[in-house]
Amino acid sequence: MNVLVGRAATLLIIALLTISSVFSSHGVVAEQFLQRPPAESSGASPVVSEMLAELGFDHYMPRRYYPLLDVSLVDIGVDRLLNVSGVNAAAVDGRGVLIAVVDTGVDYRHPAFRTGNGTRIVAIWDQTVEGKPPQGFGYGYECDRQEILSGTCPQRDTVGHGTVVASIAAGGVYGDWVLRGVAAGSELVVVKTGGPACSGTRWFFSEKGLLDGVAYTVDKAKQLGRRLVVVLSLGTDIGAHDGSTPLEKALDKWAEENGVVFVVAAGNSANDSRHIETTLTQGIQLTLRMTIPEQTTEAALSLVTHSGNVMELALTTPSLNRVELPLNGSKTFRETTLETSTQRTGVLQEIAISIKANPLESGVWRLSITPRQVYDGKMHAWLESDTCSQESEAFLPSDGYSITSSYTVTIPGTARKVLTVGAYNTRKTWTAGGETWSVGGTVGDIEFYSGRGPTTDGRTKPDITAPGGVVFAARSRDAPRQAFSPSEETAVSRGTSMAAPHAAGVAALILQLAPTLSPEEVFEIIRNTARQDSYTGDAVSNTWGHGKLNADIPYVLQVEVDGPVAEARPTLLLDNTAVATISTTDAASIVLLKNRQANISLQSPSTPYTRYTTTPSHIIVNAKQEKARFILDAYHRVDVLYPNGTMIDTVWAREGETLDINSLLQAREVKIGLRGYIDEAGVEHSSTTLRVTAPTRIKLILEEPNILTPVLGAFAALLLLVLLSTAVMRLRRYRNSGTRPSSTTHLPSSSTELITKSG
Repeated sequence: MNVLVGRAATLLIIALLTISSVFSSHGVVAEQFLQRPPAESSGASPVVSEMLAELGFDHYMPRRYYPLLDVSLVDIGVDRLLNVSGVNAAAVDGRGVLIAVVDTGVDYRHPAFRTGNGTRIVAIWDQTVEGKPPQGFGYGYECDRQEILSGTCPQRDTVGHGTVVASIAAGGVYGDWVLRGVAAGSELVVVKTGGPACSGTRWFFSEKGLLDGVAYTVDKAKQLGRRLVVVLSLGTDIGAHDGSTPLEKALDKWAEENGVVFVVAAGNSANDSRHIETTLTQGIQLTLRMTIPEQTTEAALSLVTHSGNVMELALTTPSLNRVELPLNGSKTFRETTLETSTQRTGVLQEIAISIKANPLESGVWRLSITPRQVYDGKMHAWLESDTCSQESEAFLPSDGYSITSSYTVTIPGTARKVLTVGAYNTRKTWTAGGETWSVGGTVGDIEFYSGRGPTTDGRTKPDITAPGGVVFAARSRDAPRQAFSPSEETAVSRGTSMAAPHAAGVAALILQLAPTLSPEEVFEIIRNTARQDSYTGDAVSNTWGHGKLNADIPYVLQVEVDGPVAEARPTLLLDNTAVATISTTDAASIVLLKNRQANISLQSPSTPYTRYTTTPSHIIVNAKQEKARFILDAYHRVDVLYPNGTMIDTVWAREGETLDINSLLQAREVKIGLRGYIDEAGVEHSSTTLRVTAPTRIKLILEEPNILTPVLGAFAALLLLVLLSTAVMRLRRYRNSGTRPSSTTHLPSSSTELITKSG
């Protein structure tokens, strides 16, 4: 049984497990601490240079970054998603989402990246070779899907780190390869960037290459119309750790303006003695002691303190030569170049120091700090080197400061709009080559190297933790073979570089189910669904963040629809986005996210003759529930006509409702006697009610009138007219002749005449 124990052995196994002896657990080296060249001369593409200038980095100091599923997928709950499906997701696997890996490349020929129809990779940009640069970028070679399928893409991952990261995030099962990634349905876009160091035993990334690489993936996602998750399993310790570096500002801008979800490793610096914190006192000198190993050509320090503090700096070499340092500028001393640069970031300032020589003198170096003016004495310092030694640079214990694991989350993990991921242990023993291998640590506990927060501006980091050791993933055939690998195609890896793609895969699952979410909403779901146990504790911390990553984020809601579903064929909407057409009364399964409100509604296509309504109009799901029920009603048009075909009125009646035609006529003040109606088929109905089952048109049948009543009425009117006419004619004759009619009784015209005749 091969057991790797002790600090040196542990550091070695992290290096081996991470990238086949190419990366160690030590930090990044600041790239060329020169006197702040213009952004345009930094070599960044025009689009990136323009963005940096817009962010206020007309001049900036480029940094150098280093690269930071079996049991791990079970641990985060991916296995519980295998049978989850619904009308909006045939499988919860990240399909439709693009995952970008900006790293050491990818072995695109590995079966983890093959499918039955071809490849999971849509494009590769190799920045390290020339020949076919992508549009908008003046260098490198872009491979399209056809070149990837045919095997003619010249890109190779000679390190293996990028292949591991890509397979954890979005690798699939193909052929004899059975280890799937978290989001096996997502597709990949890969950028190979950076270059080798230490005769090929290490690999470093430049800030310029990273910025261009991310910009390329953002453009590619726009072209494809996809949501984008970018995983960055890399980092540097050099910076203010408050989100103010050019790369961090750029990531924040892409997240805000383009909705890009960035997932970043927390770094492996917690146990490397590369961070100190102290309190400055005006006039009292502080000396930082640090060891620089052999085979080193550059070391870098980053001092972060209040922007109002004024200090004098001096460096003492292992051979006890003392050199005063300018706060901005460079100095050469015995073939050693010393450079400093000061960057103000709000209330903080970062003083970056670079020490270069070939080789750099190994041993104990001392940095003397004399505060001349102190507003706030708190100060942090970080140390890195480009050593090719198996030993690591480190601060040495001394009076006046403390070496701590706090504030060891690497940059860009301190950006404001990224998800920063620490690592915990899911495997410590395995078998390879007939032998049993093991590493230190406790299964379920935090990995000792996992970067801790907070940031220097007080934010909690990391956000979450995920499996980081030991993880099985895809091995690049172009990378060195590992003696402790269980197969030719399998890499054994350990580090926060492995944790980050787990979380990136979960982010892709979330975006598959809710593609309109903002990056912050995605992060909130990941934080709110995190698992807590006896290791994490219940409280949010700067070791565990919100807890352990949990991929068991969805649940299935059964949507029932009662009513004329087959005729209406309503559309089921999730958050006002159509997800399925319902054609039967069988319950429809819809996959929703836990801990997130969802708006479920139906939409039916109405016609000029039939309208559909839903009760309720929508259902708000605030927590996990099993069922939601809608009642669908059809309202049909009924045209009511006089017997001669003239329209009386049009009404809408619910299907199955009995329409009272008399009540309808009374409501419209139509006063006729109703005996029945004739339907569209010409069938007479002796009823004054109509059961509505479909759109229809009816002609009314009126009551038959009594024929004597109108005849006698007309005769009487005619007789009266004749009598009146006769009377008028005789009266005219009388007046014309001056005689009275004999038959007419004379009436006196006055009382006098009456009295005379009486006497």
